[in-house]
Amino acid sequence: LRLEPNDPSCVYWIDPGSVAKCPDEEFRKAIFRLAERAMEVTGDLAYAHAARGTLYAGHGQFGRALEDYAKSIELDPDDWVVHYWHALVQRSAGHREPYRNACSAMLTGFQESESPNQTHLVVWSCVLAPNAVDDYSSTLKLAEQAVSADPKASRQRCLGAVLFRAGRFDEAITTLGVAASGESDEGSLAYTWYFLAMAHHASGHTDKAKQFL
Repeated sequence: LRLEPNDPSCVYWIDPGSVAKCPDEEFRKAIFRLAERAMEVTGDLAYAHAARGTLYAGHGQFGRALEDYAKSIELDPDDWVVHYWHALVQRSAGHREPYRNACSAMLTGFQESESPNQTHLVVWSCVLAPNAVDDYSSTLKLAEQAVSADPKASRQRCLGAVLFRAGRFDEAITTLGVAASGESDEGSLAYTWYFLAMAHHASGHTDKAKQFL
């Protein structure tokens, strides 16, 4: 932090969830002191708020995490990763309308993005829970753009998830099947199987759904 004061990412070099589980209370306190020091050194940098928010989120302190994420977005509204973290924590905290508002803000802010990484994360934010948006047409368009730009398994999974949330179960099963048939670019097919199970269940394929659980 002293060497690179504009890079507070050191705050979460150690996974915040792992920090929260650490039995050494002094170590946990030291990580939080580092987060506070990052705020001082960086002069209220947007990413410093995001880094501290991620630490709070890992400890289940969702209220404080959301405050930091909101401030980070206010300072840098173009950071799509922080928007995703913000939506994820709203969902984890059970805040249905704030989560929906976070999804709406992402769709509005990044609908013209030409980056498949951005559009992928925006879309994924909108499938974390049912009814995240009123109309999935914009979300579907972004998912299709991401697949066209880079048709790897995670993009196919994301498209399949949107189709499922939109109630297009047969198309979802086909697309998720493509994602499951290839090599995962994220190390696990768990999310793909999760959505396949739900899509088959929604289509009345009970036995098939159980195969993916």
